[in-house]
Amino acid sequence: MATTTTQTNSISSKTGQEAPPLSAAAVALFNSGFRSQDPEDVYTKWAATYESDSFGALGFSSPDRTAQLAAGHLKEHESYHGSKLQVLDVGCGTGALSSILREKHGVGTESDVTFDGCDLTQAMLDIAAGRPGLYQSLRKFDMSHTPWPYESSKYDMVMCNGVLIYVKDNIKDTMIEFHRVLKVGGKAVLMIRDDDMIKWQPVLNFLSDCGAWNLVDESEPLRNFENDFNKEEVWCRIKVFAKTKEL
Repeated sequence: MATTTTQTNSISSKTGQEAPPLSAAAVALFNSGFRSQDPEDVYTKWAATYESDSFGALGFSSPDRTAQLAAGHLKEHESYHGSKLQVLDVGCGTGALSSILREKHGVGTESDVTFDGCDLTQAMLDIAAGRPGLYQSLRKFDMSHTPWPYESSKYDMVMCNGVLIYVKDNIKDTMIEFHRVLKVGGKAVLMIRDDDMIKWQPVLNFLSDCGAWNLVDESEPLRNFENDFNKEEVWCRIKVFAKTKEL
């Protein structure tokens, strides 16, 4: 049986050197295995140091790969250099994922793409709101409460990185919301941890089996954190689904 080692404020980087220390809020969350019963409270406390902890101390790698896949599919869109494309960033947090798309991949720098964001935690949204010109709108709500406050068939892309692990209830209807808000032909770019896939696989199969969307791209297996976390590796994959019809 696997055992969990209590995390201290120091962790090791993949180079063997000691990574920057973690904040106390990060340590508390990591010791829960990212399965906190109250993620809103945890992320409220973590908001101020979220990015330095995630991208510095932990080497949080999945946002870069998610952004790379999202950028590739947006730039392949027939309207990328024509009409403005709309992207919904679900669980946007501090805005890191959309910011990577803009700053590293040039998406949204010439008004070709607009971003809307939503998150459970106001403190994270406040940081996202401080990124000049990044989001067209930001909303606070729990993604497991459906339906979402967005119209059907609105978005060309919906992306989500690192938050599906926190959905405990209403699993099927939550995933169906990703499908509902997409236009036909739109893409859902979803990062799902391997240890959480058992929860999501039935509804992913349902949407594929009924022809509502197709899996069109998938990343290689990724270590979610390049630096050691509790000496246990957390693996994930990013899946891209194309909506083919309404339910």
